[in-house]
Amino acid sequence: MPTLLQRARTLTTLGALLLAACSKDNAVPTPPSSWQVDGQVLQSEKVTVEVGTPTYNANTITISIWQDISTATSTGSAVALTLRVPNRVGTYSLPSTNTNISAGYSDYVSPGQGSNLYEAVSGSITISALTSNSVAGTFSFVGAELFNKQHTKRITDGQFSKSF
Repeated sequence: MPTLLQRARTLTTLGALLLAACSKDNAVPTPPSSWQVDGQVLQSEKVTVEVGTPTYNANTITISIWQDISTATSTGSAVALTLRVPNRVGTYSLPSTNTNISAGYSDYVSPGQGSNLYEAVSGSITISALTSNSVAGTFSFVGAELFNKQHTKRITDGQFSKSF
């Protein structure tokens, strides 16, 4: 069962990710990063990788993936994924008692409508390749809504590849 610290880290990361996703940043995406949410295929618009330092999240990689699904006629919405794993190749089960392993999903809808935050209750993250300046892997998990555990999202066929 996730600890309060794990939940706080996941929420903080997802919140920062959603704020960044809603900005006017026109960065060029780094494909291929994609996944399915309850069977709907999504492709990332932006992927960021944060490597921990000796004083903050040591030996941890945080991978943030998001897609802004706004259109010219919509008021805006976005989805975001956050994966946190040890800084080494391997497969990591979710949920974990290790505070360095977690996954979360958030869907943000138009301003004033809020967002739904989902925390992984089962699944895994695999880091298949890791160098000093790139990371690649796969993920799948079931996320339960933070404040209503009966609402879930199934995240499947996730893959990412990012140079940093």
